Amino acid sequence: LNKPLIVKFKRVEFSDFDKRYKYVRERLNSHPLITIIDPDISAHRIIRDCDGVISLPFTSTAIIAHYYKKPSIYFDPTGRLILNQPAAQGIEIINNKKALEVWMKKVGN
Repeated sequence: LNKPLIVKFKRVEFSDFDKRYKYVRERLNSHPLITIIDPDISAHRIIRDCDGVISLPFTSTAIIAHYYKKPSIYFDPTGRLILNQPAAQGIEIINNKKALEVWMKKVGN
Protein backbone atom coordinates (compact mmCIF):
# COMPACT_ATOMS: atom_id res chain seq x y z
CA LEU A 1 0.00 0.00 0.00
CA ASN A 2 3.07 2.19 -0.15
CA LYS A 3 2.82 3.14 3.53
CA PRO A 4 5.85 3.20 5.82
CA LEU A 5 5.86 0.56 8.54
CA ILE A 6 7.75 0.36 11.80
CA VAL A 7 8.46 -3.11 13.13
CA LYS A 8 9.46 -3.76 16.73
CA PHE A 9 10.74 -7.23 17.51
CA LYS A 10 10.95 -8.49 21.09
CA ARG A 11 14.59 -9.49 20.79
CA VAL A 12 17.72 -8.58 18.87
CA GLU A 13 19.69 -11.77 18.94
CA PHE A 14 18.74 -14.97 17.24
CA SER A 15 20.26 -18.38 17.62
CA ASP A 16 21.10 -20.84 14.88
CA PHE A 17 18.09 -22.78 16.13
CA ASP A 18 15.60 -20.26 14.83
CA LYS A 19 16.69 -19.51 11.28
CA ARG A 20 13.14 -18.44 10.32
CA TYR A 21 13.28 -15.52 12.76
CA LYS A 22 16.56 -14.34 11.27
CA TYR A 23 15.23 -14.75 7.72
CA VAL A 24 12.07 -12.74 8.40
CA ARG A 25 14.00 -10.00 10.15
CA GLU A 26 16.51 -9.71 7.29
CA ARG A 27 13.75 -9.61 4.64
CA LEU A 28 11.86 -6.89 6.50
CA ASN A 29 15.03 -4.90 7.09
CA SER A 30 15.81 -4.87 3.36
CA HIS A 31 12.43 -3.37 2.42
CA PRO A 32 12.64 0.39 1.72
CA LEU A 33 9.35 1.24 3.53
CA ILE A 34 10.06 -0.81 6.65
CA THR A 35 12.07 0.45 9.61
CA ILE A 36 13.18 -2.01 12.29
CA ILE A 37 13.16 -0.43 15.75
CA ASP A 38 15.47 -1.55 18.53
CA PRO A 39 13.62 -3.78 21.02
CA ASP A 40 14.88 -1.63 23.90
CA ILE A 41 12.88 1.38 22.70
CA SER A 42 9.61 1.77 24.59
CA ALA A 43 6.50 0.64 22.71
CA HIS A 44 4.68 3.60 24.29
CA ARG A 45 7.12 6.01 22.68
CA ILE A 46 6.67 4.50 19.21
CA ILE A 47 2.91 4.06 19.37
CA ARG A 48 2.24 7.66 20.42
CA ASP A 49 3.63 8.78 17.04
CA CYS A 50 1.99 6.12 14.83
CA ASP A 51 -1.22 6.28 12.81
CA GLY A 52 -2.21 2.72 13.73
CA VAL A 53 -0.87 -0.49 15.24
CA ILE A 54 -0.88 -4.05 13.92
CA SER A 55 0.03 -6.55 16.62
CA LEU A 56 0.44 -10.28 16.74
CA PRO A 57 -2.10 -11.92 19.04
CA PHE A 58 -2.05 -11.22 21.97
CA THR A 59 0.83 -8.87 22.51
CA SER A 60 0.55 -5.78 24.68
CA THR A 61 1.18 -3.33 21.84
CA ALA A 62 -2.47 -3.57 20.80
CA ILE A 63 -3.57 -2.67 24.33
CA ILE A 64 -1.09 0.22 24.47
CA ALA A 65 -2.43 1.54 21.15
CA HIS A 66 -5.98 1.29 22.47
CA TYR A 67 -4.89 3.30 25.52
CA TYR A 68 -3.58 6.07 23.23
CA LYS A 69 -6.79 5.86 21.17
CA LYS A 70 -4.91 4.69 18.10
CA PRO A 71 -6.51 2.29 15.60
CA SER A 72 -5.35 -1.16 16.64
CA ILE A 73 -5.83 -4.73 15.47
CA TYR A 74 -4.42 -8.16 16.06
CA PHE A 75 -3.30 -9.82 12.83
CA ASP A 76 -3.42 -13.60 12.75
CA PRO A 77 -1.70 -14.66 9.53
CA THR A 78 -2.41 -18.33 10.30
CA GLY A 79 -6.19 -17.82 10.23
CA ARG A 80 -6.53 -20.25 13.13
CA LEU A 81 -7.81 -17.95 15.85
CA ILE A 82 -11.48 -17.46 16.65
CA LEU A 83 -12.21 -13.86 15.74
CA ASN A 84 -14.29 -12.95 18.81
CA GLN A 85 -12.30 -14.53 21.58
CA PRO A 86 -12.03 -12.92 25.02
CA ALA A 87 -8.21 -12.82 24.97
CA ALA A 88 -8.46 -10.01 22.39
CA GLN A 89 -10.01 -7.73 25.05
CA GLY A 90 -12.30 -6.10 22.51
CA ILE A 91 -9.59 -5.47 19.92
CA GLU A 92 -10.48 -6.68 16.43
CA ILE A 93 -8.71 -9.75 15.08
CA ILE A 94 -8.04 -9.81 11.34
CA ASN A 95 -6.96 -13.08 9.80
CA ASN A 96 -6.61 -12.51 6.08
CA LYS A 97 -4.62 -10.28 3.77
CA LYS A 98 -7.62 -8.61 2.11
CA ALA A 99 -9.14 -7.53 5.44
CA LEU A 100 -5.73 -6.26 6.53
CA GLU A 101 -5.44 -4.17 3.36
CA VAL A 102 -8.91 -2.69 3.92
CA TRP A 103 -8.01 -1.80 7.51
CA MET A 104 -4.68 -0.26 6.49
CA LYS A 105 -6.35 1.89 3.82
CA LYS A 106 -8.65 3.37 6.48
CA VAL A 107 -5.81 4.16 8.92
CA GLY A 108 -4.12 7.50 8.51
CA ASN A 109 -6.63 8.88 6.03
